[in-house]
Amino acid sequence: SHFIVSLSIISAVTFVLFIWWELQADHPIVNLRILKDRNLAIGALLLFLVGAVLYGTTSVLPMLMQTLLGWTATTAGFVMSPRGLGAILGSI
Repeated sequence: SHFIVSLSIISAVTFVLFIWWELQADHPIVNLRILKDRNLAIGALLLFLVGAVLYGTTSVLPMLMQTLLGWTATTAGFVMSPRGLGAILGSI
């Protein structure tokens, strides 16, 4: 979609501008300079990647079940529900 491509370009440009602005400010709102510490930067990157993989599989698996396996939305929901119940129990 042309709309999605346009918003993606706007998002990428504003992200670059945000990083530039925060690195130029004397008292930034988000202090990106702390990522000069290599251990912290690697830890933040790995945490981001784990979150992206967990969120990605949660959103892709039901679509896979419905399109490739031919399951109904109800069946895919029942298969995915233990994951949600585990998250609820883990947050208590």
